[in-house]
Amino acid sequence: MFAAPIDSSVISAPQSFTAGDGTTITIFDGGFLPSDGYTAKLILSMNGKVKLSVDGSDGADNKFTFTLTSEATADLEPGEYTYTFTFLKNSVRTSLEPLILYVNPNPETSLSDTVHQQQLAAVEQAILKVSAGDNVSVTFNGQSYTKRNLKDLMDFRDRLQVLVNADLRRLGLSRRGGAKTIATRFSR
Repeated sequence: MFAAPIDSSVISAPQSFTAGDGTTITIFDGGFLPSDGYTAKLILSMNGKVKLSVDGSDGADNKFTFTLTSEATADLEPGEYTYTFTFLKNSVRTSLEPLILYVNPNPETSLSDTVHQQQLAAVEQAILKVSAGDNVSVTFNGQSYTKRNLKDLMDFRDRLQVLVNADLRRLGLSRRGGAKTIATRFSR
């Protein structure tokens, strides 16, 4: 069962942390005290899938502390996570409203390309092939392209670049280049 939203002043938590780093989240009260017989768990989820579950340790100050170790966070993918606290007493579980936590990329690992980055690389290859020859035709996304409709490929590339930039911003990374590529035109 979900309880009412918790007052954020009783929680000590970072807004973000880097995957592979340890961090601590503490809840000071919220109506669920260790001295009253409650146990606690922190659940970290992304897109509805649980990525990490940590038992709370009850301290002498009648609070729960959740330690996310560097080993536990090393493989977290970067992005926006929700976390919630669940409390258990006498076989009755109560969960608080989820809160937001951002995980930054682990600098010691490589990120795999997003779907949009893969599509962008494929459309750039198609543009290069069409541009290189006179009677060259390429198939991209189930459609055939020639020099006659090269502008359609370039427009598609520009739209994909915007999506790639949005993906990178969501991951907390800088974007790659601009959304439009300016083609130099020569005249005789």
